[in-house]
Amino acid sequence: MDFIIAREGGPILELDSILLTFRRGRVGYPLLREEPEPMNEQLQPVIRVSMMPRDTNAHGTIFGGVILSYIDQAGAVEAYRHVNQKLVTVAIKEVVFHEPVQVGDLVSLFGRVTRFGRTSITVAVDVYAHRLMSESAVDVKVTEAELTYVAIDGNGQPTPLKRAGSQSLIPAALRGKTDEASPLQTDPNSEPNR
Repeated sequence: MDFIIAREGGPILELDSILLTFRRGRVGYPLLREEPEPMNEQLQPVIRVSMMPRDTNAHGTIFGGVILSYIDQAGAVEAYRHVNQKLVTVAIKEVVFHEPVQVGDLVSLFGRVTRFGRTSITVAVDVYAHRLMSESAVDVKVTEAELTYVAIDGNGQPTPLKRAGSQSLIPAALRGKTDEASPLQTDPNSEPNR
């Protein structure tokens, strides 16, 4: 993977290497126009789904197309965290299933932006299954994919990306703010839940 290294007061160097850190300078990031958000210690899935019998094939495992649909949704959700406009899927790179998904598995899809282009955003999605129904609960990697989304205008034509602000996807009540109304309470004349 190509990385750029930006040093304060110095030139930008391109390297084929692993992520590098310098004592004086900045960290290398995968070819992004802007630095990515810092990663949380505990990475949270973009989507988590319990797999049900309705999604099985003739072999008793989950249809690959169902997993592909969730991959596309997870990639889009992650992209929308960074871009405030209509996006369409234009490409999904090779998807190879390493393990089948079983009925009862808890499937977690993790997403991260890997590239911002002029009109496109690329998201990597990793898919894991937590085998709840097995003798000992285990996590297995099911597959991974890289998806590219393009921002479009009202006429369906590509348009430059507009980066999202630092808006939160978490309701104020869950963030611990007490000065805002609960998202469940819509009638201002109703009594709060006690």
